[in-house]
Amino acid sequence: MRWDVYYSNPKTIEKIAKFCKYREVVAIKRLRDRNVTLRPLKIFKPEHLEYWINRALTGVKFDLYISNASVKLPKLPCGLKNLREARKIINQKWMDWIEGKDPDFVTGFDIFADIDIDDFSQRGQAKEYALRLADGLKEKGYNPQVWDTSRGFHVIVMGRFQPDFCVKVVREVCEEYKIPMSLNTTEKPYVDIAVTGDIRRIRRCPYSLHSKTDKPMVKLW
Repeated sequence: MRWDVYYSNPKTIEKIAKFCKYREVVAIKRLRDRNVTLRPLKIFKPEHLEYWINRALTGVKFDLYISNASVKLPKLPCGLKNLREARKIINQKWMDWIEGKDPDFVTGFDIFADIDIDDFSQRGQAKEYALRLADGLKEKGYNPQVWDTSRGFHVIVMGRFQPDFCVKVVREVCEEYKIPMSLNTTEKPYVDIAVTGDIRRIRRCPYSLHSKTDKPMVKLW
């Protein structure tokens, strides 16, 4: 898929920007000899995403991520040259939240399970685990989404949960439905439990392209 065509489609930009709102956004440029991380990007509108693509991401493959936590982003300095300063501000906001000084900074935390693979031959099994996990969450009364990243799979329940609770729920479902976890195996595919409980975890942004597959992340369920 041609990246310039994909990211010049207004409907695509609008869909991606919708998922970036109220999230810390991270772009990782995949250069020939190194990766360059742009963090944090504040994207509330399609034109904000267009700005960063035109200013810093044109002509290069990149992976776009959003924070699993939804956050109340403060006013940040604009522009590529000010990202270091913006990063310091965000890091301090996180520290204040962890210490209880700014309880309003984090406004939500999703139940998030990453079913990871080592090889494309494992995708069928990974998809089965993702759907099984979603079934288990649905049985518990949640409304899970299943996303295909074009490599592994993500199972997400949007909401305002506590990280420890997310780990507890995902573990319970995995144990009940016989889904391998990183706690009890080293062979992928499995659910990486450490990812589920990571407060500052970033995850691939829906509808963005994967730099290794040139395919978009799409919703299965």
